[in-house]
Amino acid sequence: MSDEPVIFPPLFYEVFGNLPRQGPGGDAYTLKALSLIPNKESIRDILDVGCGSGAPTMVLARNTTANIVALDNCPPFLETLQKTAQESGFDKRIRCVNGDMSKPEFAPDSFDLIWSEGAIACVGFEQGLKIWKPLLRANGCVAVTDLCWFTENPPKEIYDYLTGFYPGMMSAAESLKAVERAGYRLLNHFSLPKESWAMEYFAPLEVEIERQRPLHANDTKALELLDALQFEADMYKKYSDHYGYAFFIAQKI
Repeated sequence: MSDEPVIFPPLFYEVFGNLPRQGPGGDAYTLKALSLIPNKESIRDILDVGCGSGAPTMVLARNTTANIVALDNCPPFLETLQKTAQESGFDKRIRCVNGDMSKPEFAPDSFDLIWSEGAIACVGFEQGLKIWKPLLRANGCVAVTDLCWFTENPPKEIYDYLTGFYPGMMSAAESLKAVERAGYRLLNHFSLPKESWAMEYFAPLEVEIERQRPLHANDTKALELLDALQFEADMYKKYSDHYGYAFFIAQKI
């Protein structure tokens, strides 16, 4: 992965800021992963990396008693999360931090659990696990989702498309080995179902794309971005058997 931060145009953040979540997932899958964390009742501190506007963050807040640091590099997303936390009465337990997930500025042994849904690709799966490991206390856990190949020989069109922006994309089996190389013991893993893409992500995204088009009818760059987002949705509809997100739950060793 490149060391240079990815810079998206303002419209990108506007589109995704209007969505309930910034990637595939769902409260049910966050809860399922949380149920696989050992001794979750004793968790004191959680780091949610790449929290976005905080859909998973709020699930963690409602279903644990932990203090949560929500880390993201997009201030508007963090502002949305802060407002939601205040309205829900969790503002004393959720602290929003604008920062770089590849260089998290926290003291070693600060967290019992590191959570990250749909964001670790920005660093690279194995690299991210290695970078975040020192932040965990003894026997601390990670729960992360990452984009994986589900078939051995995906069609060239989707392979070229996905590896174009995620060259480090691995199969689910390769990701399991990466977990061990990064210094963790795998506890469990599961794939997110197609509904987590179709209903939780692409359905609201496509509504937002169509809402934005007339607002930018004379802006070629904006329309190109909206077309690219629509193309992402179309590609998933065509090739959803071949790739998706998997949740990995592991413990520091």
